[in-house]
Amino acid sequence: IQLRRALKPSGLFIASLPLIGTLAGLRAALIETESELVGGTSPRVSPFPALSDCMGLMQRAGFAMPVAEMEEVEFIYRNRLNLLRDLQGAGESNALAKRPRLMPPRLLFPSALARIDPGAERMTARLRMAVLTGWGS
Repeated sequence: IQLRRALKPSGLFIASLPLIGTLAGLRAALIETESELVGGTSPRVSPFPALSDCMGLMQRAGFAMPVAEMEEVEFIYRNRLNLLRDLQGAGESNALAKRPRLMPPRLLFPSALARIDPGAERMTARLRMAVLTGWGS
């Protein structure tokens, strides 16, 4: 609602954000690995909305002619740790308020990355992105 109010009359709103299913392989690998290492898991990947949730927000905010589309993007990494570096560089660290403040086990991230596409020379990271557009009123 605040974004719509900030637009000039008839201004175009464009946004892109990750959806459910983004980095699903990384999320699963982190859960499995941490469970084995410490006997439990901590949330390491922020929750993502469904495309229908995004559309509902656009409608509730009062955008005219709202559109919510999904696009899947794949990134291929030779060095698996570069995925984590890219996420950190994009500011995509864990934003959950109740996240653990303790350092994760040293083997967590390398071991989790090794579970994704095991035996493959390269690793694929899949992002499901919402592309949202709507007009201000």
